[in-house]
Amino acid sequence: MRESELYVPLDYNDGRPIENEKLTRLKRRLVDEFGGGHAHCGAMIYLGDNWPDQYRHSFFTINTHGHRINHDKLERRGSGYVAKHAPDVVKANDPWFRGVGLLYGHDGGVFMSDWCDAGECHDYEDIHRENGRIYKITYGTPKASAVNLANLSDRELIDLQSHKNDWQASCSRLELQRRAMAGTLDRRTRSDLLRFFREQSNPTQQLRLLWTLHVTDGTDDALSNELLAHRQEYVRSWAIQFLLEDRNASSSQREALAKLAATELSPVVRLSLASGLQRLPLAERLPLAQALASRSEDGNDANVPLMIWYGIEPLVSADDDAAAALLAKATIPIIRRFIAHRLSLRLALDSIVNAIAKSSDAGFERDAVEGMFDALNGRRKIKMPTAWPATASKLSNNADSAVREKAEMLSLVFGDANAAAQLRRRVTDTAQSVSTRQNALQALVQARVPGLAPLLHSLVSDAALRRAAIRGLAAFEDANTPKVILQSYSSLTPEEKADVISALTSRPQYAIDLLEAVKQGTVPARDISPFAARQIQAFRDPRAATLLASLLGEVRAVSKNKAAEIAAHKKLLTPEAVKAADPSRGRGLFNRACAACHMLFDEGGKLAPELTGSQRSNLDYILENVVDPNAIVWSRYRATYFETADDRLISGVVLQENESTVTIQTQTGTITLPRSDITSRKESTLSMMPDGIFDSLQPSEILDLVAYLQSPSQVPLPSSKSAP
Repeated sequence: MRESELYVPLDYNDGRPIENEKLTRLKRRLVDEFGGGHAHCGAMIYLGDNWPDQYRHSFFTINTHGHRINHDKLERRGSGYVAKHAPDVVKANDPWFRGVGLLYGHDGGVFMSDWCDAGECHDYEDIHRENGRIYKITYGTPKASAVNLANLSDRELIDLQSHKNDWQASCSRLELQRRAMAGTLDRRTRSDLLRFFREQSNPTQQLRLLWTLHVTDGTDDALSNELLAHRQEYVRSWAIQFLLEDRNASSSQREALAKLAATELSPVVRLSLASGLQRLPLAERLPLAQALASRSEDGNDANVPLMIWYGIEPLVSADDDAAAALLAKATIPIIRRFIAHRLSLRLALDSIVNAIAKSSDAGFERDAVEGMFDALNGRRKIKMPTAWPATASKLSNNADSAVREKAEMLSLVFGDANAAAQLRRRVTDTAQSVSTRQNALQALVQARVPGLAPLLHSLVSDAALRRAAIRGLAAFEDANTPKVILQSYSSLTPEEKADVISALTSRPQYAIDLLEAVKQGTVPARDISPFAARQIQAFRDPRAATLLASLLGEVRAVSKNKAAEIAAHKKLLTPEAVKAADPSRGRGLFNRACAACHMLFDEGGKLAPELTGSQRSNLDYILENVVDPNAIVWSRYRATYFETADDRLISGVVLQENESTVTIQTQTGTITLPRSDITSRKESTLSMMPDGIFDSLQPSEILDLVAYLQSPSQVPLPSSKSAP
């Protein structure tokens, strides 16, 4: 089958052209280069009989931004499959194409529904509800003829289980199920199904007959035991699902499943066993869970470890003894880390520490320490487990430097003064790697070690640790901090300047000192971004508000109607003007104003949506999101303001939280706060992206930035002479 294209007119919307042909071709080329966009729907694995065999068993999905059907080949990997890109099968030469669903039918042809509208991800006023279309995609002329399955005999319906088109097999199976429920099934049908199943050697036909037996009540305990020992892995897998479907497996059946878990060679079957854990009573899960968690060969499987965890998580959360027993048996790294993490959150630390002390497995030590550290990082003054000093001494000899560092940081969490002194020495030891020194400094800041501010002040002059030191100073109230980090502001890199602004907008007095520096000309007013201005405004400090208004003007409230502002920018951003702009200078502007939050071409932050695969070639899309970022705000991108017991204000997006800590992604990094330090938490209705991004730019800079945002690939940074 050759690649097809759907050619339709480009003059919808009451005859007004919405795009010219040249721009349409450009957009199609760009989405090709970017993989065709990033939003997909309407998944289908083709099992029909009309398309050529090269498409059978392939995975198809409609690519919303790419206006096409993507085609992927499925390859077995462990308990599941991975998809490898193959040539697309359909492209729509229509900017209004919004494919939604794919479904093959009785003759093997594929029906494709098209929402047919100009919108994609965001609601808008002019929604066209009358344009939906349905296509049928066939190869040649389909051969199937209409058949009324209700008029076929049971035997004829059974014969359809061998039909090449799975639509025929599934619909005939549904009719047999209906007859079984109505009590009209022929008395010989179940025995015929069982006989055909036992005679069949083709795995696909075996499964179809087995499913038909099951939906017609043709399976019993004896057959279930037979199926668990079947030579075909997928039959064994489905036998487990049937056995646990009603959640009433007997003790002998549970015992058989645990034995199977210990010896089963197929990861597909082990996945079904792991999935079945959730269908067992909580008190009866431990034997099967231990057998599965001890299968180290599943350590790198994409599915089995997580399914085991979903089955044991309620048990680990409720029973410390069961959790300790599972930890002792587990050989799968992620299971060990999760169990240690959950026990540590409840401060049931002795069982983990004792297990580490007894273990001779360096991998176990790594997993247990990582689980403990992930749970306790950010907490302070945790009571030290009895056996920790001896265990920490043992871990200091671990060959893995990450294990040694995390053990040392845990000692800091437990209030070990020797660990704090050792980390201080490491920070100032220039013979250590930069990452080692940075990790040690971060641990000291996180633990709020007393008297740390002078050390941080001294490190502001250390290029390797300057950014970490500036960020760390935000955690400590010290009158000298603004002076120390502002005295060399003009010589800092753009990234370091952003760290300074972030640190000095974390406390009311720091913010006042920053604004005074703006007043004196030490800090250019344009460096105070709309985001930083909003942060200062959130303090509700009259001194800061007065300075802010006098230096930067009033921080505008969110406008309800941005149409006029967007129209004004469109007059500036004509295609000719954007083409003549400098995308290289635009990249520099992007790095200064946007890259802290947005990723573009594999560079930037992850605080906001990635831009690489978005509709960047569409000027309306750019303007609507930049000029009016608060029109539609996904909850995951809303700013949350945290006030702490020491008068610090932190704003960012919550990455994760547990019973003890909250981890926040700010514009300059991540911060983990103990819940006990948080005095106030308020979720804003506004996006992390503030209004007024364009207000701080000159018209030529807006053109450069948009030129870079619309560029099809990365461009070089500007030279120092032309840098913005």
